[in-house]
Amino acid sequence: MFDTLFENQVGFMYLLLAAIFFITRVIVRACPPKGINPIYGYRTKRSMKDQESWDFAQEHANQMMLYTAFVFLGISALFYQMNIKFESDLFIMMSVFILILGIMVYMTERALKSRTNKQTE
Repeated sequence: MFDTLFENQVGFMYLLLAAIFFITRVIVRACPPKGINPIYGYRTKRSMKDQESWDFAQEHANQMMLYTAFVFLGISALFYQMNIKFESDLFIMMSVFILILGIMVYMTERALKSRTNKQTE
């Protein structure tokens, strides 16, 4: 059973990423960053603007992490189901990873901006 799991290296890496994102989400949910800090949490200029923005960004980014974990899980299942193996093609895996992270950040920033615009009206 485990031989099949490790045979498809790209599928396994996405499975591992899904697990990492899910575990990180659980940890951040259990111990959220209380105050604005430069070390722990979702940190951008917009999210660190004030405590209210910080709290909103932490919650939104945490929810996006869950969605991202499910996306990585789906990609992993796709690679396993189709028996796609790109053992030597790390570029594809990293490109998809960066794209998905970029979408996660974009959606959180867009939600923060939308929230800020609603508050100023």
